[in-house]
Amino acid sequence: MDQKKISEMAESYTKAWCSGDPEQVASHFDEYGGISVNNGDNLVGHDALVEMAQGFYDEFPDLKVHMDAIRSARDNAVYFWTLEGTHRKTENRVKIQGWEEWAISRDYKILQSMGHFDEEEYQRQIDEGV
Repeated sequence: MDQKKISEMAESYTKAWCSGDPEQVASHFDEYGGISVNNGDNLVGHDALVEMAQGFYDEFPDLKVHMDAIRSARDNAVYFWTLEGTHRKTENRVKIQGWEEWAISRDYKILQSMGHFDEEEYQRQIDEGV
């Protein structure tokens, strides 16, 4: 696979998350693609992915995602990110880092993403702020 195209895909994915449009996020996944966050349920398919992204936008109206790095080999990549935003209910600022392990299709769509971040720190920041 073309490593430059994987990097471009990751940059586009980052812009999609910053757009506030869950459809843009879901468009980066294969038709049967899915995501599992912190070993939770595997959310598969367009509608589930839109709902997942919308959940983040509902919690963080000013959500921004920054791509910290992308590492890839063959048809796999690890996408490192930082999420920033103000939690809607608590009005506390949150800034959390994490990563996604991707299996990538031949047309540069995400087949499967396994996301990881520190849930305890995330909740602490929601409750208390950064």
